[in-house]
Amino acid sequence: MEEILVIDPSISGISGDMFLSACVDLGANEKEIIDSMNSIKQNTSGVEEIKIRFKDVNKNGFRAKNAVINMKETKTNRNYNELNGALTDSLNDLGLDRNAQRFAKNALENIINAESKIHNESKEVIHLHETGSVDTLIDIIGSTIALEDLKIFDNKRIITLPVAVGGGKINFSHGELSVPAPAVLEIARENGIIIKGGPNNYETATPTGLAILSSLKTISQEIFPAIIPQKVGIGAGSLEIKKTPNILRMIIGKSIESKNIEEIVMLETNIDDLNGEQIAFVSEKILEKGANDVNILPIYGKKGRPAFTLRVMVKPDQIEIMSNYIMKETGSLGIRIMSVPRYVLDREIYEHEIKINGNVEKVNIKISKNSEGEIIVTKPEFEDLKRISLKYDIPIQNLHQKIIRSLEQSPM
Repeated sequence: MEEILVIDPSISGISGDMFLSACVDLGANEKEIIDSMNSIKQNTSGVEEIKIRFKDVNKNGFRAKNAVINMKETKTNRNYNELNGALTDSLNDLGLDRNAQRFAKNALENIINAESKIHNESKEVIHLHETGSVDTLIDIIGSTIALEDLKIFDNKRIITLPVAVGGGKINFSHGELSVPAPAVLEIARENGIIIKGGPNNYETATPTGLAILSSLKTISQEIFPAIIPQKVGIGAGSLEIKKTPNILRMIIGKSIESKNIEEIVMLETNIDDLNGEQIAFVSEKILEKGANDVNILPIYGKKGRPAFTLRVMVKPDQIEIMSNYIMKETGSLGIRIMSVPRYVLDREIYEHEIKINGNVEKVNIKISKNSEGEIIVTKPEFEDLKRISLKYDIPIQNLHQKIIRSLEQSPM
C-alpha cells in the first residue's frame, strides 16, 4: 500500500507554527526541534533568545498540540541575504539531508519570490517586514526537522485540501487590505493551491504556512482522498475563534492496495428546463471537455414535471472547472459532489487488420485485463466500426461480429 499524507487546512487555514505543531502531534521528535533553536540563534544576527516547547491545548472541544515560542530579537526586518545566509548555515550545522535542505530553501524562496513579485523589486533589494522576523526561520527549520523525522520526504504522495484564508481586513506594514494577504495570494497562485474564504472574519492563512505547504509539492484538491487512516496530528493556532476550532489536521494513511482502484468524482444536478435534444448536446460537449463519462437519467421533478438528472464522472482535479462548465451550459445553480472510488481493469489498445471486399482496414481494439493479466473484455472501437460501416455499407452489427471472429482466428 502507498502511504499518503493528507493536509487539511480547510477548517481554519494554516500557519507555520500550526504546521509544526501538527507534525509534532503526528510523532515528530520534539527534542530535535527544540535543540535546533540554538543553531538558529547562533546563525541569525540580532537574536538574543529562542525557546520553544509544545503543549496540549483545547480548541473548541478538540485536543490539539500548540507550539509556544518565546524569542528576543533586536531586529525584525531582515533582507533576503540575511535570512538565506542564516537558513543555509543552520541547515548545514544540523546535518539535514539533501531533500530536507531543498524543502527548507524552497519554502524561503516561495516567500521571497512572492514579496518580490508583489513589490516589483528583485529579491536582493526587497525590504521584508513581517516575514523578515526570525519567526520565519523557526517555522521553516522546525518543520523541516519534523518532516525529515516523519520520513515525509521519502516519496510519499501528499495531498492538501483547500486552504481557508479567513475574511475581513488586515493591517500590516503597507496599510489595510482585505484577506487574503498579497503574499498568501501570490504563493497560492504560483503553486496551484486552492484557497477559499472563511470560516471567520480573521486572517487564517499566513505566507509562511502557504510557503511550507507549497514546498511539499502537494496535489491540491477539493475532496478528501480514499485512504485508510493510520495517524492523525492536530496543530493549534494561537487565536481563539468563535464556533470554529482553530486547528490544522494532518493525516498519514494508506491507499487502497489494488492499483486498479482509482479516485473518481461524480457531479450530479437535476435539470428541468432543457429538452432531450438540448441535454444530449450538452452531454457531448461535456465529454469533449475531458469528462470520463456522462449519464442522463429521466426523472419526475416538483409537481410531476418531467426532468433529467445529469451525472458526470470526472477526476478530482477537474471538479471546479467542470462544475462551472456544467452550470454555464445547463443553467443549474448547484452541483452535488460525491467521491466514488472505482475498480477498473487495465486497458490497452491493439491495432487489428481485417479484410473487407479485398481491402485491408485497420481497427483499434480495446483490450481490458484483470490484475493477473487475463483478458476480460475485447471490444472494437466504435468510431472505427462506424467509419468502416459507412465506407462499405455494412450493417454495424454484422461488421462487429466479423471483427470478433477475425480476432478469434488470429490471437493477440
